Amino acid sequence: MVTLMTSDPTDAASTQPVRRWLLYRATLELLTHQGPSQRAEVISKVGELLASELTDYEKATFRTGDETPRWANNLAWGTTDMVAAGWMTKHDGLWAITDSGREALASHPDGVGLDVESTRAYRERLRASRPVTAFEPRYVPILEAALEFIEPGQWSTYTDLAAVASTNPQTVGNYMGSNLHRRCPPRPR
Repeated sequence: MVTLMTSDPTDAASTQPVRRWLLYRATLELLTHQGPSQRAEVISKVGELLASELTDYEKATFRTGDETPRWANNLAWGTTDMVAAGWMTKHDGLWAITDSGREALASHPDGVGLDVESTRAYRERLRASRPVTAFEPRYVPILEAALEFIEPGQWSTYTDLAAVASTNPQTVGNYMGSNLHRRCPPRPR
């Protein structure tokens, strides 16, 4: 089992994941009612709409030196999954909901499951875009799934990840090095 830690291991709420489904539901609802909107406006209004529902952990900043709340970071990255699912578009700085997004919202009125479906769509799109190779090691999909659970500010060791993926720590390190661009957002300049 992978043990996830945060910068404050005494904070019990820090082990709870960000409720991305809640963020996705609010975003799709907002875009349904408001129409195409600027990224910053959507994030700001989602924050206002969910102010009383967000946990302290979700409201906290996700890294030192950056004032972005954890929920806003998760939402910004999560829109990539929603685009992959065909639920929204992002063109010329405007975010807009699609008919598929309205259908997803109708089939998940409480939002639960939106994050799972959109992540699945993103992975399928990613797999389809990868060149076909004769061999993909067994540990890759397991390691990728384990890494999905590690949020910004949380960490795990290569040894723990290797145990989950039935491989060794050096292999995990090599994988992480060659796929670092998919794991770490760019640093602000």
